[in-house]
Amino acid sequence: MYIADTGNKRIVVTDAEGQFLYQWGAFGSDPGQFNEPVSVAVDSDGTVAVGDTWNGRIQYFAMGGDNKINPQPLNTWRINGWQAQTYDDPYVAIRGTKVIASVPKKNAISLTGADGNESLRWGGNGADT
Repeated sequence: MYIADTGNKRIVVTDAEGQFLYQWGAFGSDPGQFNEPVSVAVDSDGTVAVGDTWNGRIQYFAMGGDNKINPQPLNTWRINGWQAQTYDDPYVAIRGTKVIASVPKKNAISLTGADGNESLRWGGNGADT
């Protein structure tokens, strides 16, 4: 299980019974560091996407040779519309090779590849009558 430990600026990994296995990350803006990680998603290969909210980016991590996540991300990319110092928490999901991220401030959803290139954005402000 992967837990976004927001206040401690890290990701915690436990087994199915909740026993601590390991952690990675610390406060900062360098690759592998976090500022308000609020969401984490894992694909079937064990690749992990972390919504690094106040740094305005997604960090994308792969499994290392020791069967733990490599703390240096494969890629990072900015999400236009993520706002630092707000509590409009965005969330991420992974489907195949696509990363899906909510953009609460824009009332939108962003679809990117693992390379960080946005292929689709939908939603936005509207009028529901």
